[in-house]
Amino acid sequence: MRNSAASRPDSQADPRPRILLDCDPGLDDAIAILVAAHHGELVGITTVNGNVGIDYTTRNALTTTQIANIDVPVHRGAAQPLIAPLMNAARIHGPTGLGAVELPELNRSATPGSAAAYISETARPSTIFIWWRSVHSPTWPWRCATTRNWSVTWPVSP
Repeated sequence: MRNSAASRPDSQADPRPRILLDCDPGLDDAIAILVAAHHGELVGITTVNGNVGIDYTTRNALTTTQIANIDVPVHRGAAQPLIAPLMNAARIHGPTGLGAVELPELNRSATPGSAAAYISETARPSTIFIWWRSVHSPTWPWRCATTRNWSVTWPVSP
């Protein structure tokens, strides 16, 4: 993978779009992380509860970045949706959200601090903020914790 924004000096401009990915890493979002890092300047990942719990989605983001040697901060975000009850689709996506894949031991950990604060500090007009779950269905945002990372960012943003 190309060097990330976190490991490259500011003097080296990258013509690719800056991407901040807010997602609930399972199989589809692991692919989204890889695509974002390959085709854009992935500046960070914030995780949320989704098909499996926040501990698994955060671990999945860390595992994906570790295996692909993507050096970006991963912030653990919202553990539950704003409005709807918590859902769990482990029966479909496997207990970790990545099917029956045996995952390696992690040699990295989530970056300390609030995902919402990280979004506020990092997102700027030149950054593409991808609210990944909003594309699945019109009602999904109200059932998914991604809405929480995004909505709690508004009060802390200028």
